This record gives sequence, C-alpha cells and structure tokens, in this order.
Amino acid sequence: MTEKNLPPKPKYYSGMELEKLVRYCDLHSETPRALFRKDMIAQMIDYAGNPQDFPSAEEMSEAEIEWQPLHKPMKTLVKLCQEKYNL
Repeated sequence: MTEKNLPPKPKYYSGMELEKLVRYCDLHSETPRALFRKDMIAQMIDYAGNPQDFPSAEEMSEAEIEWQPLHKPMKTLVKLCQEKYNL
C-alpha cells in the first residue's frame, strides 16, 4: 500500500495502524471467542466507510460495552477494508 492510499488516522483510534489492525481482526475473528474492544470495532467501521448494516463508528465508541464478540461481522469489515485499501 502506498502512502497516498492510506486513510487519515481515524477519530476512533485503537492504537494500531490500518494494516496491522486489519490483519489482527482477520485472524482473531476466526478464534472461538473473537472478542474485540469497542475502539477497535469503531476504528474498523470508520476505515470501512461506516457500512450500512453496522452502527456508526461514533455510536460504537460511545457504547456501554467494553468488549464485543464478533465473528462474521468482523470478517465483513475486514473484507471491506481489504478491498477499499487494496490490502
């Protein structure tokens, strides 16, 4: 990925850069528990362009939950990010 296609640092930032976060979420979504912090989910939603079937990144960042189990939904976000940023 070249520097010009990198997205700006999102408002909801988990501390991981795009490629590392997408790779982590892709692998971790295949584990039995697949728990993700809400800031990671918000960052993935933000990077994926706030897809229609997901809460907004802002809603997720303000959610009462700290950790959320995701399998299929995270795979969807991973795929959207991979396509959008050619990962």
